[in-house]
Amino acid sequence: MPKGDDLWGSAGDATRAEVREIFARTATDGPPGDPERREPLPGVLGLPRRAWRGLSPGWRRVVVVLGVLSLAGLAIAIPAAVRTGYDVADAAREADARAEAARRRELIEDQRPRSVPVGAAVVSDVRRLGGLTNPAAAAIVGARMEDGITADVQRRIRAGLLEGPARDTECRPVRDRAAREASYNCFTVSDRRDFRAQGVGELLVGYRFSGRADLAGAQLFWCKENPPPLHPTSYVVKVPLSTRCR
Repeated sequence: MPKGDDLWGSAGDATRAEVREIFARTATDGPPGDPERREPLPGVLGLPRRAWRGLSPGWRRVVVVLGVLSLAGLAIAIPAAVRTGYDVADAAREADARAEAARRRELIEDQRPRSVPVGAAVVSDVRRLGGLTNPAAAAIVGARMEDGITADVQRRIRAGLLEGPARDTECRPVRDRAAREASYNCFTVSDRRDFRAQGVGELLVGYRFSGRADLAGAQLFWCKENPPPLHPTSYVVKVPLSTRCR
C-alpha cells in the first residue's frame, strides 16, 4: 500500500502535530491562573491592597459604603462617650462634695462647745487658794468639769450619738495656767481592755475633750475632739476646735 494511502500513519502524524501545538501554546501562554499562583504573598501592610484588588466593583462599592457608615458612627459615638465620662466624673465629684459637707456639719455639731456654770462657792475656793495656778484650785475646777463632761456624754449616748457606757471622766490641767483661766485635757472612759497578757497593759477606750476654765465669766467649756485615724483610707475632714475650748 502506498504511503499516501496509509491511514494509520497519517493519523499518527496528525496526533503528533496536535500535541506539539498544545505544548507550544502552553509554553507561550501558560495555564490559566498560573501566574497568580506564583505571585508572592505581600507583607502585612500590603494585604489590604491585595484584598481590594481581588474585589469586584460591586463589592468595592459595598466596602466604601460600610467604611463611610463606620466613620459616621465613630464620629457620633466618641463625643458621646467622652461626654458620658465627664458626666460620671462630675457626678462622682458632686457626691464626694456632698459627703464631705455632711461630714463637716456632723463634726461641727459634735465638736460644738458645751459648758456648765461655775458656782460661787467654787470661785470663792479658787480665789482663797490664790487662783488656778495653785494645783489644788485647778483640781477643784477640774472635778467640776469632769462632772459636766460625764453628764454630756451620757446625754449623747441616750440620743444615740455616741456608744456607751460613760464610766468616768478625768481632766488634767495643763502646766501653763493663769489665776483665772486654765486649759484641761479630759478623757471619758467607755471601756477598759486588758492586754497585759500580750505585754501591752490596759487599753482605755473612750472620748477625748479639750476644756477651758474661765473664772472671769464663771463658765467651764469643753469640746469633743475627733483625731484623724492612724491609717486613713480616704480624705479626712478636719474641723478646728472652738477657741472657747482652747
